[in-house]
Amino acid sequence: MKNLRNVCYLFLTLVLICCKNEEKNESTNSEIKSEKKEKDINIQENKLDTSSVQIKQNNIVLETGDSYSIKYVLKETENNFDLSRDNIHVVIPNSSSNMKILDVFNVSDYNANRNLNAIVIHISDLTSSTTNNTVTHKLIADIKIPSIADLSKDHLKDGNLKVFIINEDKLDKNEKAALEKCVTQETQYSHMECGLDSGILYEKDVQVPFRPREQEGDIITGG
Repeated sequence: MKNLRNVCYLFLTLVLICCKNEEKNESTNSEIKSEKKEKDINIQENKLDTSSVQIKQNNIVLETGDSYSIKYVLKETENNFDLSRDNIHVVIPNSSSNMKILDVFNVSDYNANRNLNAIVIHISDLTSSTTNNTVTHKLIADIKIPSIADLSKDHLKDGNLKVFIINEDKLDKNEKAALEKCVTQETQYSHMECGLDSGILYEKDVQVPFRPREQEGDIITGG
């Protein structure tokens, strides 16, 4: 009888150990899945935000008193740059709750004794559809000047900066080069737009010309 009790005790002990190991494995597997999910989310977010430019931004619904009739056009009274704070401040009227700045890059022309400061603010709601013409939101952003490659604070002392707003999910290197070329064709600061027709879009394995959906060129001032 005593031996039987010992066998039963040993059997119950083994069952308890097995149960605890199973619970531990389930907990470990759950933690691994959770970590993998978080890692996947972080990877996806990094794909959407690969710019090294320092940007603090917030896209909000229009407030009482706001009046914007055209999307992406910068109001002179709301947009400026401050060299003492290394900051460019922009308010971009738009038509999508998901609109954000993906990148900012320099297209200034500092060649042949010229001094024309210009940047491109690349925005997108990460869709391929054209946004509605009715302005519903404003994207408020502060961009750090030193984080924009090759943008010269010395040249910005002339008090002017041309800002192109481009709404597209992805800009290729040919389109960026076309924007740089556009700036070299200006003789002075103006609101001239760049009629981009560079880049290639593949639709059912057929190459077709690709043009960004919307683009504007505005001048902001500062010092």
